[in-house]
Amino acid sequence: MGFTLIEVIVVLVILGLLAGLVLPNMPGLFESATRATERDRILDQFAALGAEALRQGRDFAVLGTGPDFDPSAYMDFEPYPFVVPEGWEVLVEEPILVRANGVCLGGTVTLRHAEAPATELELVPPLCGVDPDA
Repeated sequence: MGFTLIEVIVVLVILGLLAGLVLPNMPGLFESATRATERDRILDQFAALGAEALRQGRDFAVLGTGPDFDPSAYMDFEPYPFVVPEGWEVLVEEPILVRANGVCLGGTVTLRHAEAPATELELVPPLCGVDPDA
């Protein structure tokens, strides 16, 4: 009813091989999880656009972190104070406009990080919900 020395050695060898395969990937898994969390925080900010505009009673424009737009075209809109983690870019084709009543006019957003594939999102009016099919 006991284990032989050979059985114990075989189990230890198998455990050693598994540890040898898993441990080198641990830093990459941590970095990947960190990037996913940062991306989710950016998405949460998009989800809160309409509620924040309604709460503050102000019109907002999401300009992104990409090329600058002509600010005179959006004088009635205040730039939305996005918090973008270091290493991320939020690119918008056209500024995403959110009215003070919480209505978002929608648009396309691309989230980019140097170490992750780009994520393209379609913000669906009237509440700028992220389209799960995009």
